[in-house]
Amino acid sequence: MQETTAPNGYAIDDPTARTVTVNTNPTCGDGNEATFSASDTPLTNVTANAHSQVVGATNSTVTCVDSSSPPNNIGNSPQAPSDPAGVTANNLKPGTYNCTIVIDP
Repeated sequence: MQETTAPNGYAIDDPTARTVTVNTNPTCGDGNEATFSASDTPLTNVTANAHSQVVGATNSTVTCVDSSSPPNNIGNSPQAPSDPAGVTANNLKPGTYNCTIVIDP
């Protein structure tokens, strides 16, 4: 048996195919059924945005990274100086993520 699709909003933790052995002729509900258990990790979407209150008065740079060493950019990060500026990172597993916004005139 193998989990091939996680529910919406989750990622499959272990996509490995498993062998299930049936030792008796089970009857539904008698406790002798072959079983399979899978766990899935919930996912989160993150957005970081900057918008100048006066159009074009400032430009912002947005960079979002994970907590690995060295850190990896996530989503569409980094975004060059612009107005508006934003990073979107979808389907993130639980962890620590850092977004830095630098605003320059």
